[in-house]
Amino acid sequence: MDARSETPLASLGDPATRSQGITLLAVANIVLGALEVFGYTGMLLFGLLWFAVIHSSLKAHSPKDEVLIYSIMGVSGMMFLSGVLKIVTGIGMLLRRRWARNVTLILGVLEFLPGLFFIVSGVLLIGDLPDKNPGNLILFAVLSSLPPLIHWSYCVMVFATLLRKRIANEFS
Repeated sequence: MDARSETPLASLGDPATRSQGITLLAVANIVLGALEVFGYTGMLLFGLLWFAVIHSSLKAHSPKDEVLIYSIMGVSGMMFLSGVLKIVTGIGMLLRRRWARNVTLILGVLEFLPGLFFIVSGVLLIGDLPDKNPGNLILFAVLSSLPPLIHWSYCVMVFATLLRKRIANEFS
C-alpha cells in the first residue's frame, strides 16, 4: 500500500467521475454553516443583552417581550449548533463520508423548522409595527420572507442532491 492510498483525499476517486453536486452542496454547507455560526452568535448576544436590559430596568415589561426574547435565544442557540454541524458535515461531504451524507439529510429535514419560525414570527410582529405605511409593510414582508426562502432552498438542495442513487453510491 503506497502513501497516497492512505490519505483521505485518495478515497475520493477519479475527479472526472465525482459529482459536482456533492461538492457544491459541501461548499454550501460550509458557507451557510459559517454564516449561521457568526450570525446567530450575534443574535444570541443581542437576545442576552436585551434580556439583561429588560430585567435590569424598572420599567414594566410585557410577557410578550419575554416570549420573544426566549424564542430568539432558543432559535439562535439551535441554529448556532446547526451551523457548526454544517461546517463539519461539509468537510465530511468533501471527503465523501457516509456519516456526512446522513447528517446532512437530517439537517435538511430540520432546516424546515427555522423557516417556519421566521414566517410565524413575521406574521406575529407585523401587527406590532408602529408605522402601518404600506411601503413599510411590503418591505417588512419581503425582508421577513428571505430567511425562510434560504432555509427552504437548502432543504430542496439537500434532497435533490443526496437522494439520487448515483450520488449516494459515491459515499464510502
